[in-house]
Amino acid sequence: VIELNEVFSRMIAESFVSSFRPVDFELKIDNDGKIMPYEIKLSDGKVLKIKGYVDRVDKMELDGKSYIRIIDYKLSKGFKLSDVFSGINMQMLIYLFSIWQNGGSYYGEIVPSGILYYSANAPVANKNNREVTDEEILKAKLKKSKMKGLILNDSVVITGMDSTGEGVFIPANISKSSVGGNIISLEQLGKLKNKVDNLLKEIALSLKDGIIDAVPISNACDYCDYKSVCGWEKGMALRDVPSFNHKESLAILDEMEAENDGMDG
Repeated sequence: VIELNEVFSRMIAESFVSSFRPVDFELKIDNDGKIMPYEIKLSDGKVLKIKGYVDRVDKMELDGKSYIRIIDYKLSKGFKLSDVFSGINMQMLIYLFSIWQNGGSYYGEIVPSGILYYSANAPVANKNNREVTDEEILKAKLKKSKMKGLILNDSVVITGMDSTGEGVFIPANISKSSVGGNIISLEQLGKLKNKVDNLLKEIALSLKDGIIDAVPISNACDYCDYKSVCGWEKGMALRDVPSFNHKESLAILDEMEAENDGMDG
Protein backbone atom coordinates (compact mmCIF):
# COMPACT_ATOMS: atom_id res chain seq x y z
CA VAL A 1 0.00 0.00 0.00
CA ILE A 2 1.33 3.40 -0.96
CA GLU A 3 1.07 5.93 1.85
CA LEU A 4 1.49 9.40 0.38
CA ASN A 5 2.20 10.93 3.77
CA GLU A 6 5.22 8.64 4.11
CA VAL A 7 6.53 9.63 0.68
CA PHE A 8 6.00 13.33 1.30
CA SER A 9 7.69 13.08 4.70
CA ARG A 10 10.75 11.58 3.06
CA MET A 11 10.79 14.25 0.37
CA ILE A 12 10.58 17.00 2.98
CA ALA A 13 13.31 15.42 5.08
CA GLU A 14 15.57 15.08 2.04
CA SER A 15 14.99 18.70 0.97
CA PHE A 16 16.65 19.90 4.18
CA VAL A 17 19.96 18.25 3.25
CA SER A 18 19.87 18.57 -0.55
CA SER A 19 20.78 21.47 -2.83
CA PHE A 20 19.17 19.71 -5.81
CA ARG A 21 15.71 21.04 -6.59
CA PRO A 22 13.02 19.68 -8.93
CA VAL A 23 12.83 21.73 -12.12
CA ASP A 24 10.83 19.46 -14.44
CA PHE A 25 8.21 16.76 -14.09
CA GLU A 26 7.23 14.43 -16.93
CA LEU A 27 9.97 16.00 -19.04
CA LYS A 28 9.25 15.18 -22.67
CA ILE A 29 12.10 13.94 -24.83
CA ASP A 30 10.83 14.26 -28.38
CA ASN A 31 10.91 16.54 -31.41
CA ASP A 32 8.24 18.71 -29.82
CA GLY A 33 9.60 18.37 -26.29
CA LYS A 34 12.04 20.42 -24.24
CA ILE A 35 14.75 17.89 -25.05
CA MET A 36 15.27 16.49 -28.54
CA PRO A 37 15.28 12.70 -29.06
CA TYR A 38 18.45 10.76 -28.37
CA GLU A 39 20.04 9.94 -31.73
CA ILE A 40 22.47 7.19 -32.65
CA LYS A 41 23.84 6.63 -36.15
CA LEU A 42 23.63 3.02 -37.31
CA SER A 43 26.08 1.19 -39.55
CA ASP A 44 23.51 1.01 -42.38
CA GLY A 45 23.28 4.81 -42.55
CA LYS A 46 19.97 5.01 -40.68
CA VAL A 47 19.48 6.92 -37.43
CA LEU A 48 17.95 5.48 -34.28
CA LYS A 49 15.87 8.06 -32.38
CA ILE A 50 14.71 7.43 -28.82
CA LYS A 51 12.02 9.47 -27.10
CA GLY A 52 10.26 9.26 -23.76
CA TYR A 53 9.27 10.99 -20.53
CA VAL A 54 11.37 11.54 -17.42
CA ASP A 55 9.40 11.43 -14.16
CA ARG A 56 11.44 14.17 -12.51
CA VAL A 57 14.55 16.24 -13.21
CA ASP A 58 16.45 17.90 -10.37
CA LYS A 59 19.06 20.61 -10.80
CA MET A 60 21.74 22.21 -8.66
CA GLU A 61 23.27 25.40 -10.03
CA LEU A 62 26.86 26.03 -9.02
CA ASP A 63 29.68 28.06 -10.59
CA GLY A 64 27.76 28.53 -13.82
CA LYS A 65 27.07 24.82 -14.24
CA SER A 66 23.83 22.85 -14.04
CA TYR A 67 24.25 19.64 -12.11
CA ILE A 68 21.45 17.37 -13.32
CA ARG A 69 20.04 14.21 -11.78
CA ILE A 70 16.93 12.34 -12.88
CA ILE A 71 14.51 10.46 -10.65
CA ASP A 72 12.06 7.69 -11.42
CA TYR A 73 9.28 6.72 -9.01
CA LYS A 74 8.93 2.97 -8.49
CA LEU A 75 7.17 0.72 -6.01
CA SER A 76 10.31 -1.36 -5.83
CA LYS A 77 13.41 -1.04 -7.98
CA GLY A 78 17.08 -1.80 -7.59
CA PHE A 79 19.99 -0.93 -9.82
CA LYS A 80 23.00 -3.04 -10.69
CA LEU A 81 25.61 -1.61 -13.04
CA SER A 82 26.55 -5.01 -14.46
CA ASP A 83 22.95 -5.47 -15.68
CA VAL A 84 23.52 -2.59 -18.09
CA PHE A 85 26.29 -4.57 -19.80
CA SER A 86 23.61 -7.10 -20.76
CA GLY A 87 21.18 -4.45 -22.01
CA ILE A 88 19.05 -4.37 -18.86
CA ASN A 89 18.05 -1.25 -16.88
CA MET A 90 19.23 1.16 -19.58
CA GLN A 91 16.17 3.44 -19.69
CA MET A 92 17.21 5.92 -17.01
CA LEU A 93 20.75 6.11 -18.36
CA ILE A 94 19.42 6.77 -21.86
CA TYR A 95 17.33 9.64 -20.48
CA LEU A 96 20.34 11.08 -18.65
CA PHE A 97 22.46 10.77 -21.79
CA SER A 98 19.68 12.46 -23.78
CA ILE A 99 19.76 15.46 -21.47
CA TRP A 100 23.57 15.45 -21.42
CA GLN A 101 23.70 15.37 -25.22
CA ASN A 102 20.77 17.62 -26.13
CA GLY A 103 19.88 19.65 -23.04
CA GLY A 104 22.51 22.38 -23.17
CA SER A 105 20.25 24.99 -24.73
CA TYR A 106 17.60 24.32 -22.08
CA TYR A 107 19.57 23.70 -18.89
CA GLY A 108 22.91 25.35 -19.68
CA GLU A 109 26.29 23.68 -19.17
CA ILE A 110 25.35 20.23 -17.84
CA VAL A 111 27.14 18.00 -15.38
CA PRO A 112 25.38 14.59 -15.47
CA SER A 113 25.12 13.86 -11.76
CA GLY A 114 23.13 10.65 -11.45
CA ILE A 115 20.08 8.48 -11.88
CA LEU A 116 17.92 7.54 -8.91
CA TYR A 117 14.94 5.28 -8.28
CA TYR A 118 12.64 6.69 -5.60
CA SER A 119 10.63 4.06 -3.75
CA ALA A 120 6.95 4.89 -3.48
CA ASN A 121 6.46 2.14 -0.91
CA ALA A 122 6.07 2.95 2.76
CA PRO A 123 8.71 0.93 4.64
CA VAL A 124 7.71 -0.76 7.88
CA ALA A 125 9.81 0.00 10.94
CA ASN A 126 10.39 -2.57 13.66
CA LYS A 127 8.35 -1.51 16.68
CA ASN A 128 9.20 -4.43 18.94
CA ASN A 129 10.97 -2.04 21.25
CA ARG A 130 8.17 -0.08 22.93
CA GLU A 131 10.56 2.66 24.00
CA VAL A 132 11.54 3.57 20.44
CA THR A 133 10.92 7.24 19.64
CA ASP A 134 9.16 8.70 16.62
CA GLU A 135 12.50 10.13 15.50
CA GLU A 136 14.12 6.70 15.64
CA ILE A 137 11.21 5.19 13.70
CA LEU A 138 11.59 7.83 10.98
CA LYS A 139 15.35 7.24 10.81
CA ALA A 140 14.78 3.49 10.43
CA LYS A 141 12.24 4.07 7.66
CA LEU A 142 14.58 6.44 5.83
CA LYS A 143 17.33 3.86 5.95
CA LYS A 144 15.04 1.21 4.46
CA SER A 145 13.80 3.53 1.70
CA LYS A 146 17.17 4.86 0.51
CA MET A 147 17.09 5.62 -3.23
CA LYS A 148 18.83 3.18 -5.58
CA GLY A 149 20.85 4.15 -8.60
CA LEU A 150 24.14 5.65 -9.70
CA ILE A 151 25.84 8.85 -8.53
CA LEU A 152 28.70 10.84 -10.08
CA ASN A 153 31.92 10.38 -8.11
CA ASP A 154 32.30 14.04 -7.22
CA SER A 155 32.28 15.41 -3.69
CA VAL A 156 30.39 18.49 -4.90
CA VAL A 157 27.64 16.25 -6.28
CA ILE A 158 27.46 13.95 -3.27
CA THR A 159 27.35 16.71 -0.67
CA GLY A 160 24.96 18.59 -2.95
CA MET A 161 22.56 15.67 -2.66
CA ASP A 162 23.29 15.06 1.02
CA SER A 163 25.02 17.84 2.94
CA THR A 164 25.68 15.46 5.83
CA GLY A 165 27.67 13.13 3.60
CA GLU A 166 26.09 10.16 5.39
CA GLY A 167 24.14 8.87 2.40
CA VAL A 168 20.84 8.58 4.22
CA PHE A 169 18.81 9.23 1.07
CA ILE A 170 21.25 8.42 -1.74
CA PRO A 171 23.42 5.37 -2.54
CA ALA A 172 26.64 7.31 -1.93
CA ASN A 173 28.45 8.71 1.07
CA ILE A 174 31.50 10.81 1.76
CA SER A 175 33.84 11.16 4.71
CA LYS A 176 37.18 12.82 5.40
CA SER A 177 39.05 9.78 4.14
CA SER A 178 36.97 8.24 1.37
CA VAL A 179 33.96 8.27 -0.94
CA GLY A 180 31.81 5.17 -1.20
CA GLY A 181 28.63 3.72 -2.62
CA ASN A 182 27.27 3.34 -6.13
CA ILE A 183 29.49 5.99 -7.65
CA ILE A 184 31.00 6.47 -11.11
CA SER A 185 33.55 8.92 -12.50
CA LEU A 186 32.76 11.20 -15.42
CA GLU A 187 35.24 9.29 -17.58
CA GLN A 188 33.59 5.99 -16.67
CA LEU A 189 30.19 7.49 -17.38
CA GLY A 190 31.43 8.42 -20.87
CA LYS A 191 32.56 4.83 -21.40
CA LEU A 192 29.21 3.60 -20.13
CA LYS A 193 27.49 5.85 -22.65
CA ASN A 194 29.53 4.27 -25.44
CA LYS A 195 28.57 0.81 -24.17
CA VAL A 196 24.87 1.69 -24.07
CA ASP A 197 25.08 3.26 -27.54
CA ASN A 198 26.65 0.10 -28.95
CA LEU A 199 23.99 -2.09 -27.32
CA LEU A 200 21.26 0.10 -28.76
CA LYS A 201 22.85 -0.16 -32.22
CA GLU A 202 22.88 -3.97 -31.96
CA ILE A 203 19.26 -4.07 -30.78
CA ALA A 204 18.07 -1.71 -33.53
CA LEU A 205 19.82 -3.61 -36.32
CA SER A 206 18.58 -6.95 -34.99
CA LEU A 207 14.99 -5.71 -34.89
CA LYS A 208 15.38 -4.29 -38.39
CA ASP A 209 16.55 -7.69 -39.63
CA GLY A 210 13.73 -9.49 -37.83
CA ILE A 211 16.00 -11.17 -35.31
CA ILE A 212 13.87 -11.37 -32.16
CA ASP A 213 14.86 -14.55 -30.36
CA ALA A 214 12.60 -15.73 -27.56
CA VAL A 215 15.42 -16.14 -25.04
CA PRO A 216 14.33 -14.09 -22.00
CA ILE A 217 16.18 -13.51 -18.77
CA SER A 218 15.08 -15.36 -15.65
CA ASN A 219 11.58 -14.41 -14.37
CA ALA A 220 11.05 -11.89 -17.19
CA CYS A 221 8.02 -13.81 -18.46
CA ASP A 222 6.22 -14.17 -15.15
CA TYR A 223 4.01 -11.13 -15.68
CA CYS A 224 4.24 -10.77 -19.46
CA ASP A 225 0.97 -10.38 -21.37
CA TYR A 226 2.53 -11.61 -24.63
CA LYS A 227 3.74 -15.08 -23.66
CA SER A 228 1.39 -16.68 -26.17
CA VAL A 229 2.96 -14.62 -28.98
CA CYS A 230 6.62 -15.58 -28.50
CA GLY A 231 5.82 -19.16 -27.50
CA TRP A 232 8.34 -19.35 -24.68
CA GLU A 233 7.51 -21.88 -21.97
CA LYS A 234 9.15 -22.93 -18.72
CA GLY A 235 12.03 -25.28 -19.35
CA MET A 236 13.16 -23.52 -22.52
CA ALA A 237 16.43 -21.62 -22.81
CA LEU A 238 17.07 -18.50 -20.74
CA ARG A 239 19.55 -15.72 -21.45
CA ASP A 240 22.56 -15.70 -19.16
CA VAL A 241 23.14 -12.37 -17.41
CA PRO A 242 26.62 -12.21 -15.84
CA SER A 243 26.57 -10.56 -12.44
CA PHE A 244 29.35 -8.43 -10.97
CA ASN A 245 29.49 -6.26 -7.90
CA HIS A 246 29.86 -2.52 -8.34
CA LYS A 247 33.63 -2.44 -7.91
CA GLU A 248 34.07 -5.22 -10.47
CA SER A 249 31.73 -3.45 -12.89
CA LEU A 250 33.76 -0.24 -12.65
CA ALA A 251 36.93 -2.24 -13.34
CA ILE A 252 35.29 -3.60 -16.50
CA LEU A 253 34.44 -0.05 -17.55
CA ASP A 254 38.00 1.08 -16.94
CA GLU A 255 39.21 -1.57 -19.36
CA MET A 256 36.92 -0.35 -22.13
CA GLU A 257 38.47 1.83 -24.77
CA ALA A 258 36.84 5.24 -25.04
CA GLU A 259 35.43 5.79 -28.52
CA ASN A 260 35.67 9.02 -30.48
CA ASP A 261 31.90 9.46 -30.53
CA GLY A 262 31.65 9.41 -26.74
CA MET A 263 30.99 12.48 -24.61
CA ASP A 264 34.13 14.43 -23.79
CA GLY A 265 32.82 15.25 -20.34
